[in-house]
Amino acid sequence: MRASPLLVFIVGIAAGALGYATVDRLQAPPPADLEMVKATDIAFSGVSETAGVKEAFTRYAMENVVFLPSGGHPITGRDALAASFNDFPAGAKLTWVPAGGGISHANDLAYTWGHFINTFAEGDPHYGKYLTIWRRQADGSWRVEADTGNASPAPAAP
Repeated sequence: MRASPLLVFIVGIAAGALGYATVDRLQAPPPADLEMVKATDIAFSGVSETAGVKEAFTRYAMENVVFLPSGGHPITGRDALAASFNDFPAGAKLTWVPAGGGISHANDLAYTWGHFINTFAEGDPHYGKYLTIWRRQADGSWRVEADTGNASPAPAAP
């Protein structure tokens, strides 16, 4: 029994479509998008350094942000997160540098991770590591969807 030409054609189209979809999903996201997320993370840190951590999270966090503080209860919502920084010590500065990250194949979610330093007007600085989850907005910008961090030892001397 021979297959009809129409059946061969339909099977060929279906196989090609499945192959295209599989190849498309396996392609790595464009590196420029991850670099944009890292640049946004660096700008976020810059606002924290110059205008304060409360202002930085107010500008960069989504309205429904989730913050998971080390040793504390989750904080949900931009307003609640901003209020949590009301007791941040005067003169303290929180800055960070991304060390790595990744981005979804759909280019709508990303994460950055890195190291932070919290310096105070008096006393020793505190060091730590962080993980931030980013969501792309309709205008193409990136906002913080979730954030967490915890303490680390001081960096080794060079």
